[in-house]
Amino acid sequence: MSYFWIFVYILFVIFVLTLFFWSTFILLQQKKVWEKFAKKHDLVFRKAGFFESGAVEGNYKKHRIGLFSEGRRDEATRGMIKYRTVIEVVFDFGMPAFGALGNENSLHIIDALNFGTPHHPDYKGWNKRHLITCSNRKFIVDYLTPKRMDKLNGFFNMKNVIAMMIFDKEDAFLRVEMGDPMTDPKKIEQLLDKLIVLGQDLKLTKEEEKKWVQASDQAPLEEEEASST
Repeated sequence: MSYFWIFVYILFVIFVLTLFFWSTFILLQQKKVWEKFAKKHDLVFRKAGFFESGAVEGNYKKHRIGLFSEGRRDEATRGMIKYRTVIEVVFDFGMPAFGALGNENSLHIIDALNFGTPHHPDYKGWNKRHLITCSNRKFIVDYLTPKRMDKLNGFFNMKNVIAMMIFDKEDAFLRVEMGDPMTDPKKIEQLLDKLIVLGQDLKLTKEEEKKWVQASDQAPLEEEEASST
């Protein structure tokens, strides 16, 4: 073996060790911050193995939340599993249909849910790469008011994240996945507060509840379209 390849091998080993120790440092820092955050807000911190991320759950400002890491295969790196931080906020209001909305990064998740064929709103400024699926076409057309479209467009335009809104007859939740390990407690609070405000803006009004929530779920989108032709 030539000196050149010995040098390359040494550099590779240094790189791998540096990456390992840096990842371990970030993981330990994340656990420390998340546990402190859970204690501050009277949440539950679930510990895990030494090389595993913890999780936070409970009621934050009267809303159920979840903060955890989730592994996902990355096609760009030939199927390597990358761990991403996930934040979820669950709201205790339901909708009269099943729906899944998200940015283009959420395509694989929304396709798997199969809540209906895509809906393409004709709204100025709407990013056409965002996804909207719902089991009731009439409802989603009525629900997507200009104000809600603006709110969702801003939410889905967040950079380098998977952003989604999913709902059924029982509840609705907002979900964000990101590469950021979220080791800053202020950033966690800011994002959670932002999601809570957004959720309230997306809630049905009392008039809409009278019109939709008490009514029985109508035919799926495909059936409605078929019956209208």
